[in-house]
Amino acid sequence: ATVRLTGSLISEGETFKLDMQLKEDGGLGKVTSKNGEFQLMRVGEQLFLKARADFWTHDKGEGESTEADSEAADKLDGMFVKVPEGDPAYKQLTTFTDKDVLLEGLLTLHGKVATGDRGSVGGTRTIAVSGDGGAGGTLDVSLEGTAYPLRLTRAGDAGELRMRDWNEKFTLKAPAEDEMVDYGRELPSD
Repeated sequence: ATVRLTGSLISEGETFKLDMQLKEDGGLGKVTSKNGEFQLMRVGEQLFLKARADFWTHDKGEGESTEADSEAADKLDGMFVKVPEGDPAYKQLTTFTDKDVLLEGLLTLHGKVATGDRGSVGGTRTIAVSGDGGAGGTLDVSLEGTAYPLRLTRAGDAGELRMRDWNEKFTLKAPAEDEMVDYGRELPSD
C-alpha cells in the first residue's frame, strides 16, 4: 500500500535525487534536479509544488533575473503552488508521486532474468535478481518476511534507488489555504 523511495534517477540525461513517500492516492517528498530542490505533494488529482524563491526565478540567459521575476518568486517562496492539470508540467511531475506508474517503470529488468549473489541492504538479507547479468538492471530483494525489492540499480548507470517503509502508513493532506497559491483558474486549459 505504501513505500518510500530514496536515491538518484537519471532520465533523459538529467539526474534527479528523490526522497518520496508514495501511496495509492498520492505522495509527498523532495526532488532535487539541476534547477534546484523542490517539494512535491499529490493528494488525489491535486498536485502541489513548493520551492524557495531562487527556484522560481527565471534566468534570461544573462545571469540575472528580471525585477518582475524576482517579485513573483518572492511571493511564491515557501508556498505550495497548485499545478493545474492543464499545465504541461503536471504530467511530468505527477510521475514522481504516482506509486504504480513509478514502480512499474523502475522495477523492470531488461534481458534474461536470473538470481545472483546474496547480500544485505540496511541489515536485511537479500538476493540479487538481475537482467542480463546486471547489464539490464539489478534488484536486491528481501529474503526476510515479504520479498519486497529493497534496492534497484538501474541499467546503464541510470541511478540507484532504495525502497523501504513498505506498508507503513503516513498522512497525506492538502496544504491549508494560507499555505497555498492556486493560479489554475487563471491559466487557459486545452
